[in-house]
Amino acid sequence: MEDKPLTSTDADSVAQLQHENADLRARLLELEEVIGAVRDRKVDALVMSGAWGKQIFTARTADQTYRTLIEAMSEGALLVSAQGIVIYCNRRFAEMLMTLPERVTASRLQDWVTPTSRKFFQSLLYGGGRGEFLLEGYGDVKLPVLLSSSEVQLADGEHLFCVIATDLTEQQRHRLSREVEHQAHVELEQSERARRTLLSLLEDQKRIRSRYQSIFQFVPVSIWEEDWTSVIAMIRALRQAGVTDFQAYFAQHPDRVNEALHQIRVLDVNDATLKIFKAQSKSQMLKSIAPKFALPETMPGFVQQLLALANGETVFATEMMLSTASLERLYVLQTMVFPSLDSDTGTVLVSLMDITRRKQDEQRIAENARRNQILARLSVEISAPMALEEKLQILTDGLREAIGAQIALTFLAAQRSLTHPLLMSSFAPDYAQCQQTDQVELATVVMTHLKSHHHLVRLTHAELEQFSTLRQLVSHTAPCPLLDGLLASLLPGNNGASLGCVMLSRPSSGEFSVDDEAVLLQINQMIAGVVEQDWLLKVTRQRLDELEAVYAIVRSLRVVPTYRELLALFLEKSRTILGFTASFFLWRDLNAHQLIPMAMSGDFADVPLTSLERGEEVVETLINAGEILLVEDFQTDPRLAASLRHQMPAGWRGVCAVVESSNLIEGVLVLATPIVSGGSSYSPHLFATLLDIFGNSLHRVRLQQDAQMRAEHLALINQLGRDLSSTFDLPTIYATVRATVQKLFPDVEAILLSRYDAESRIIIPAHIYHDGQTEDLTHVPSVALEPPGWGTHSEAIHTRRPVILPHYQKALRRIHAPLSDTGAELIQSAIFVPMLAKDAVVGVLALQDRQVNRFGETDAELLTWVANTTAIALHNAELFRETLKKIEQQQALRMIDMAITSSMDLSITLDLILNRVTALQDVAAATMLLLQSHSHELRFAAGYGFRTNAVKHSLVKVGSGLSGTAALEQRPVRAYSAEEIGTNWVGDRFYEREGFTHYLALPLLAKGQVQGVLEIFDRKPIPEDQNWMNFLEVIAGQSAIAIDNATMFENLQRANTELALAYDKTIEGWSYALDLRDKETEGHSLRVTELTLHLARAVGMSDAELVHIRRGALLHDIGKMGIPDAILLKPGPLTPEEWEIMKRHPTYAYELLSPITYLRPALAIPYCHHEKWDGTGYPRGLKGEAIPLAARLFAIVDVWDALRSDRPYRKAWPEDRVREHLASLSATHFDPQVVELFFRILNEEA
Repeated sequence: MEDKPLTSTDADSVAQLQHENADLRARLLELEEVIGAVRDRKVDALVMSGAWGKQIFTARTADQTYRTLIEAMSEGALLVSAQGIVIYCNRRFAEMLMTLPERVTASRLQDWVTPTSRKFFQSLLYGGGRGEFLLEGYGDVKLPVLLSSSEVQLADGEHLFCVIATDLTEQQRHRLSREVEHQAHVELEQSERARRTLLSLLEDQKRIRSRYQSIFQFVPVSIWEEDWTSVIAMIRALRQAGVTDFQAYFAQHPDRVNEALHQIRVLDVNDATLKIFKAQSKSQMLKSIAPKFALPETMPGFVQQLLALANGETVFATEMMLSTASLERLYVLQTMVFPSLDSDTGTVLVSLMDITRRKQDEQRIAENARRNQILARLSVEISAPMALEEKLQILTDGLREAIGAQIALTFLAAQRSLTHPLLMSSFAPDYAQCQQTDQVELATVVMTHLKSHHHLVRLTHAELEQFSTLRQLVSHTAPCPLLDGLLASLLPGNNGASLGCVMLSRPSSGEFSVDDEAVLLQINQMIAGVVEQDWLLKVTRQRLDELEAVYAIVRSLRVVPTYRELLALFLEKSRTILGFTASFFLWRDLNAHQLIPMAMSGDFADVPLTSLERGEEVVETLINAGEILLVEDFQTDPRLAASLRHQMPAGWRGVCAVVESSNLIEGVLVLATPIVSGGSSYSPHLFATLLDIFGNSLHRVRLQQDAQMRAEHLALINQLGRDLSSTFDLPTIYATVRATVQKLFPDVEAILLSRYDAESRIIIPAHIYHDGQTEDLTHVPSVALEPPGWGTHSEAIHTRRPVILPHYQKALRRIHAPLSDTGAELIQSAIFVPMLAKDAVVGVLALQDRQVNRFGETDAELLTWVANTTAIALHNAELFRETLKKIEQQQALRMIDMAITSSMDLSITLDLILNRVTALQDVAAATMLLLQSHSHELRFAAGYGFRTNAVKHSLVKVGSGLSGTAALEQRPVRAYSAEEIGTNWVGDRFYEREGFTHYLALPLLAKGQVQGVLEIFDRKPIPEDQNWMNFLEVIAGQSAIAIDNATMFENLQRANTELALAYDKTIEGWSYALDLRDKETEGHSLRVTELTLHLARAVGMSDAELVHIRRGALLHDIGKMGIPDAILLKPGPLTPEEWEIMKRHPTYAYELLSPITYLRPALAIPYCHHEKWDGTGYPRGLKGEAIPLAARLFAIVDVWDALRSDRPYRKAWPEDRVREHLASLSATHFDPQVVELFFRILNEEA
């Protein structure tokens, strides 16, 4: 589209369009708020007013109304999804893009934005707000628009974006028109400014000439215009005459120089020139320059100007001295601009700059350099070792030289190291007559004037004339330049006081300057330094002397081993060094608040001094006085305590001081000398140093003594530890501890050791030593632990720290029940230290004394070591006792277990148990009552510790009496007195005759069943602690187990006996049945069984083996039960086949008996009694000793009985024949040894 220039009508249209846009935006915003309220169900209907009147719109009609409004808008409207897809656009937006709404819908909105604007479009769409963009439509349409975006959240949670597009085409056209107009206006203004500038330049050009004259006149630099025409002509003529070396020429012809000088004329000068040369008008300057240059100092400079002109230089600068109109000398820097020698003009432009002040500064610098050299020289000279007078003379001479004075005086008043005034003078050779003046008096007058007026004065001749005192002093002498001019100053000291003064004098023609004052002050400092150095040197020497004395006394004190020896040595040395004739030391007793004389020296060695009762007042006075007090008269000084003043002899003065040792005031040191003896060599610094040494030495000796004492204490405690480690006996431990405490505190009044039972919270007296003997604790009761804040022992137990009572009688009010009241009314102080072991309080160690404030922190620390060492020993003894008890208990339990397991005699076991119970539990007597299950009675079974046998008749029904209650309720039952026992007792009251006062019944439980009751009787309280009860309950359990085991064993034994009898009867029945089946062998089994047992006993078989021998013998033919009667009972010989069947009966016996466990050990005879020694037997063909011994024994007995018995097929053999037959089968059928044994038995029975 082609741009056209904007007209006024267009501008009005643009304004109207902007107004409409603003109105539509407001309406749209209002509608968005209404729609949002409807969507959020904040309103149910809308009432709209218009030309049609009022109309109600509900939610049903809202959508149609909203769509109609959007379609009618003059702006483009779109609804865009979160992905940037156009969901809806109105017709106006499609018209902007020269397309249809359908083509915009479902497209991406950013596709309609130019590429250069897309990067900003995303932030606008999703971030909200507005921005200008360029849209691309159909037909290459590019449309500037204002896009406004806002987010809309639907009811289902979906987010959409509402975009409003406003056409900015007319706005931009109007803006472009305004920019063009503005640019044209700017260019027009620039053209006008250029025109005005040109006119201004033309005007300035006109004023340049007039301004030059003003510049020439008023510039602050002196400018001259001189006419050198004649001089230039002279130079040309000389060149033409062949002169080339103008310097030599002018040196040889000074007249030509003077001629040239007078030929130069001044044409013009400016105002600055008049000011420099102090001229009244230009007429004074517009003459020949000769009067100004015709000076000896100026002519060489003029010659240089001529040479520069002759050499063709156009610019020349040089420094010169000129003369002003008032004939004053003036230093200037002259710069000249020469014309060329070939030019027609002879005008020379000259500028002058006044450098007079600079020249004066340079001279002053040179003078200061000279003076600094003198000062440096003086510093070197006075650094050499020499007397004070020599150094002062060097400085006085140097001061006069540096300043250029004719007279210099240095005066030192009497002070510090100077006992009389000192004056040093320096005179110029022409002023020797001034030495006649009284210089000391003169210096004193000047110094007084300086103090009353200023520390530094500079007086002219006129001012000195007014100084009447000084004028009178020098009037009687020849004229002296002191009255011409005077410079004086005080000499400063380090402490602010004046050391003296320094005076200088010169003729009035040379007044003193500020620079002179500066030099004077510098040399003053050097003089003061020399004086201070001299004083320091003297002080240093004095200090060295003092240090030698200090070193001597330190060396002497270093080897002193004891407190009193140290005091005696120091008093003697200190009074000698400080010049006193007497000294003594008062020791501070903190407990008694007294100052006690401990050592005297010199004139006071034999003075009988007494203790100062109110010693703290003296100490307080000295502390307030700064710890050192100078006393002019001991008897009259009111600052001293009366008790001290009254003891001092009359007419004595001296010094008192507090002696400190490691922040502890040891006492008071007094040094004295008679008043009439004059001054002493007392030095406060030396005295303070000696006090420090004295205090440090006392501290060292105390440390040594404390270290030695501590070493001794540690040795005692170490020995205590070794002694206690070798015993576990409590009385020995207590006696050892008491002996150690007596060594540590030999004068202590009482020592108490007590044990603390944390479980019962009682304090038990263990050892009390008082008044030289150990108390009997039989009637000393234990006390209960008192609450925190009460008691003494209790407080130490609660706080677990030592409790120090400096005033014990006051502390008694906090004690409900003291552990021991022996001598309590005499006790004034005490200390109670807890004994800690394994972080637990096991007791308290207490010391008591008749002295107030007897114990301190050091004692508490020492006793803590003793208490803890004792605690460890007590703890070890307790562990040892418990260990022994546990060992005894374990041994007892082991003995009981062994008794239970090794003996089925219940009475023996119960006797052993009761014996151990009474011994280990420390009780008088005990009984065992067993429960009779059939009668529910507890009957006496065993007893121990009784004096009579009445207890054996005890019989108690379950549920009655103390023991019956314990059995019924299955819990321990106690009685704490004979009356309580009697109240619940059933049966004979034998306990009264025995004297028992305490009782305990404990049920014996095994497998949840009551087996009986264990009764404990004692004549003292029966313990109730858990460990004691635990062991007793274990004993009760073991007893119940023993009773239960005995009962079980008895029942089992009875059952086993009955079962064994049943077994034997069964076997005998089987044997009898076999005999009944085979009438021929009737009685055979019993006969061979008896004979086999006889033979087995002979070979040494045990009873258990004999049982199995008997069973095997009875059942030896049990296998024949498997043989048919036709074969077994056949009257004639068996056939080979029948014999094979017969030989199977051992196998049948094995198969029949092996499944029966208790008969398996008896299988040897039934299974192997047909085996032969040579291996030809059956069923397995065993040979030799492979055949069981029982079978070998039975084999010979079986054949013996068979041959001796009648059979259907034969008669019994005679004994002789049987013997022969058996002997013949030895080593083939039978074991030879068994045959031999069998015959021996037969012979013995025969």
